Amino acid sequence: FDALRVCEKGLKLAPGNGLTNQFKLSALIMIGDTAKINRYLVEIRALMEEYKIAYAEQEYWIGVAYRCGRDTINAIVHFRKAIASDPGNNWFKENLAELLIKSGTNMKEGLEITEKALMSDPEAFGFMFLKGIALHESGDNRTALKYMSKALESYPMVNQDVMSWIN
Repeated sequence: FDALRVCEKGLKLAPGNGLTNQFKLSALIMIGDTAKINRYLVEIRALMEEYKIAYAEQEYWIGVAYRCGRDTINAIVHFRKAIASDPGNNWFKENLAELLIKSGTNMKEGLEITEKALMSDPEAFGFMFLKGIALHESGDNRTALKYMSKALESYPMVNQDVMSWIN
């Protein structure tokens, strides 16, 4: 598996590189070798502890690795742990909502997360965008277009992403 070989070479040059470690974990997840994944998780957690990375951040980044490794269920588990440890972090909530909505795992919960976030911050672009996606996926295209348009007004640089979901 080429991605794993590239990561291992990169880690020989820079053993503490967080992204390369995360990519290696994602590669192991894609391969599906549970024993290697678990051993590597121990190494990554030790490295994160050494760098004094908070537990919530650790869980978030491990969740991202699972997501990149195409393991939605474990990504959701780790995003939930991150949120439980740091309930005020909207970035963690946005990532969980996005995964729930885009994967179709739990559209209702993803929409509930976005609606709660928009109640506290009506201009939160990411949550507007996700609410538009969820509404579009559920067939409410008129309301989805309203949220997508508002998202575009708030953050016009994302035009291609928004349009790819509308089309």
